[in-house]
Amino acid sequence: DGIVDKIQQPKKSMVLLDVHPPARASQSPAEVLDSLPRLSGKKTFRLLISVDPSFPRVHLTGSDFENPKTALSFCMLLRKHLTGARIVTVTLRGIERILNLTLEKRDPVGRILRYTLVAEIMGRHSNLFLVDSRTGIILDALKSVPPGRSAARPIQRNNPYVPPPAQEKEDPLRVEEGALLELAGRAGRPRKTEKVSAKWLVSTFAGISPDVAAWVVDRAKESGLWDAFRDARDRFREERFSPGILTVNDADEGSLWVLPVPAGKRSLSFPSANAAADALY
Repeated sequence: DGIVDKIQQPKKSMVLLDVHPPARASQSPAEVLDSLPRLSGKKTFRLLISVDPSFPRVHLTGSDFENPKTALSFCMLLRKHLTGARIVTVTLRGIERILNLTLEKRDPVGRILRYTLVAEIMGRHSNLFLVDSRTGIILDALKSVPPGRSAARPIQRNNPYVPPPAQEKEDPLRVEEGALLELAGRAGRPRKTEKVSAKWLVSTFAGISPDVAAWVVDRAKESGLWDAFRDARDRFREERFSPGILTVNDADEGSLWVLPVPAGKRSLSFPSANAAADALY
């Protein structure tokens, strides 16, 4: 229910949305809102969306950025359609890194217009789309991909938006003990206590990073595969996070982390994952 107040594009790969929170944030306790980064001295939240191939990400930021003297064309389009729009929903595609922000506003004659801002956070293939929610047509994309470069998934203005093909992986948030052990058995790991590799977990389950997989494998040495897997799964299901920046030593720039600190590493704690991301990047 936040209202988009200002839109900037300081870099070709980055878009910033300044959002006024709703007057009554009934769904968000005050302590949650207070834990999120805000612009200094303002009540506004700034949502950062970056499709940089090395550091693609979406998080709230309290930082300011220098803007080009002339706004880029994608920024101008976003301003035209989204300034003053209300954020209706924020959803993920399953637990993949595809984020949909649905926004709506009224045109001059009172009709409700609805748009979807789609952020695909997928390494060098990351992209940002503005889609007409009613027709599914791409109004513009931050990175165009003509048919000559990709016959499988060309990306151009005025074409229908087609999401990336779904990965044929299991949803780790829905897997129970029997299914996990059956999957492990098919991979040649039939015994309950037998070690599995982090690589197998990454290739089998959607949304599991190599770092999380390594955490599960390390825990499984003591508690067994199912207990370690269930512990990680339940923490995400129940949003029991421990946000921080995980490091090995002072020279290590670190990485985002939300689980208990693994052995041999240390973590600088933050009140929210957004605050940790803002500090890291």
